[in-house]
Amino acid sequence: MQLEVPNRTFITPIDLRKRYNSFDPNIWTRWQKAGKVVKLRNGLYLNNKYQVRGDLDRFVIANQIYTPSYVSLHSAMRYYNLIPEAVFEVTSVSTRKTKAFENAHTLYSYRKLQPAYFFGYRVESWRGNYFSIAYLEKALLDMMYLNPEFSDPDYLKEMRFDEDVLNENISWERMNLYLKLYDSDSISNRVELLKEVYSL
Repeated sequence: MQLEVPNRTFITPIDLRKRYNSFDPNIWTRWQKAGKVVKLRNGLYLNNKYQVRGDLDRFVIANQIYTPSYVSLHSAMRYYNLIPEAVFEVTSVSTRKTKAFENAHTLYSYRKLQPAYFFGYRVESWRGNYFSIAYLEKALLDMMYLNPEFSDPDYLKEMRFDEDVLNENISWERMNLYLKLYDSDSISNRVELLKEVYSL
C-alpha cells in the first residue's frame, strides 16, 4: 500500500492510523529523507508543502510544538512593534515546564507560567491555521512576572520600547484588569516604573 502525506499542515502518527489503520513506522524517516515532512518534535511533523515564510508561520508552529502555549514576551513585543530588534527565536509561555526546541533553523522557547496567569491572549487566523498570541499588555506583564530585572530603571531603558506604541496602543483598562488578576505588589510596582521611565 502506497502511503501519501495527508493534506494538512501538521501530521501525527494518530493521523496515519486513522487513515490507514496500520503503517510502517519507518515511513517518517523516508518522508524526511524525501523532503516531504520536517520533524518538529517526537510525534509531530510539518508538511513541507507548508512553506515557512515569516514570523506568523513560526507562531503557528510554536503553538503546535508545545501545548498549551501562546506567543508572548519578545516575540509578541516585536509583533506589536514595541521593540526595534528582529527576534531570532519564537518566545512563548506555557503552563508546562520551561522548554526549548530547535528545528528548521528556528529556536522555539517556552517559559513556565502559573496556571492562574495563563490568560490575556487572542487567537488569530493565518493561512488556514491559527495561532494564539498575548495582547500587548499581557506580553508586558509576562515579561515583568518572569524577569525581576524589570524593577531596574536602567534595564527598562535598555529595552528601548517604542514610546509611540506605548502611548497609543496600551489599553490601561485592560492592563488594570489584568493587574487585579495578578494581585501582586511587585508586578504593580513594575508597571508604575514603566510609566515613570517612559513618561506614560
